[in-house]
Amino acid sequence: VHQFIYWVTSYFNTITPQGIIIHHTAIVPATQKVPTNAAEVDHYHESRGFGVLCLGREYHVAYHYLIFPDGRVQSGRPERCAGAHARGYNAYLGVSLVGDFSSVDNYDGKKGLAAPTPQQLDSLLRLTSDLRQRYHIPIQHIMRHSDVSPTACPGDRVPFKQILSQLERAR
Repeated sequence: VHQFIYWVTSYFNTITPQGIIIHHTAIVPATQKVPTNAAEVDHYHESRGFGVLCLGREYHVAYHYLIFPDGRVQSGRPERCAGAHARGYNAYLGVSLVGDFSSVDNYDGKKGLAAPTPQQLDSLLRLTSDLRQRYHIPIQHIMRHSDVSPTACPGDRVPFKQILSQLERAR
């Protein structure tokens, strides 16, 4: 019976991605620094209870992808698993840029990267374009966390309008 419940729960946590929500990681409170790898985010998100049982395994990283300052993209949880990044929008893929891009919360850059690097933005465009094509995601379903929740995430230093217009041109 336990195994059956485990698999049924795992099955009901699968999604067909409906859109993309863009985030920033901000800082990990324990270290007061932005994360340097997916394991740090995993540990922090596990402590916050963001785990989901999906496809026979438990995942803690709330986002589907993390994009580091050097442009490296790391998977957080499989695309077919519900996220834990935006209440009411967890059938959307969560993509998080590593850094704190709010001019209010990180005005002087002391909390880590204050603006996304060109490599991060290039990776974000490539990844978002690929996901958009793969799942037939309309441009209206690519949003910032702040578009669906009362937060500053992903910060005012993320050039969101430029990103959208570049994605539109790439079509």
